[in-house]
Amino acid sequence: MSTGPSVPHDLTTAEMVARQKEALDRLVQAAEQSFQEKQVASTRRDWCNPIPVQRKVDTVQAFLKAFHDEETMEIAACSVCYLQRRPRDLVCVDWRRAVPHEIQPIMAGVLGCRRCFPEEDGEAVVPICHTCQATFDRGRVPDACLGSTMLIGCEHKYPKELRDLTPLEEKLISLNTAYGFITKFNIQRSQQTGPTYRKHVAGHITVFPNDVESLASKILPHPLVSTLKQVHVIWTGLERPAPRDVSKLLSVRPGALRSALGWLLSHNHLYADVIINEHEM
Repeated sequence: MSTGPSVPHDLTTAEMVARQKEALDRLVQAAEQSFQEKQVASTRRDWCNPIPVQRKVDTVQAFLKAFHDEETMEIAACSVCYLQRRPRDLVCVDWRRAVPHEIQPIMAGVLGCRRCFPEEDGEAVVPICHTCQATFDRGRVPDACLGSTMLIGCEHKYPKELRDLTPLEEKLISLNTAYGFITKFNIQRSQQTGPTYRKHVAGHITVFPNDVESLASKILPHPLVSTLKQVHVIWTGLERPAPRDVSKLLSVRPGALRSALGWLLSHNHLYADVIINEHEM
């Protein structure tokens, strides 16, 4: 079957070279024109002229718009790893298809919440970050979900009575005491940051049983005076924190203690024989 006269190889090469030369000439002309414009502006000393007010306004408005753009702020969360992400870094997919079936039993602690992972058709679409999605595509469990994180679960796993307790309140109503609780946070007056910002709070906890006498008494909360003797605070830096800066970590609310103990008495068998010490409330 004939396809027409063949084009000589030399002619094709020559045409390609000519096109490349034309493209290069256009680039050189554009660069030369830009240089001449800058040279003329320098001769006229345009760089001494004040910046127009409208340009200043436009620049500030563009900056504020980009600064408050919700698409670039970490205000959303991945349903799988629960890490804060930018909305543009999340994709809404059907988790039943996104999570490989062979690893769904392994991630039962994460996927067990029906509020976060509904099973009804049309409602099983949840936001998942690109990192988790890429890991699922490889048939693996995301690193952020490994270890003890697999057992923590989402926020819906915990009742409202046990949420937002300060470390000191948790210590007062616990059957075990933390031997070491190291917390580090930064306080910047200009940015109004403090221990309520989750990225500033981190630490390691090793739990040991309380003394036998306190365990046998089954009376909670623990005496506040004796508990305060176990709390030590070390500050570093030039500024000394104000009381409001550490209130989130060291405050004790009687109402929160009473609600938390009431829930534990009703739902945790380890607290079935605990007696609430109203004097310490």
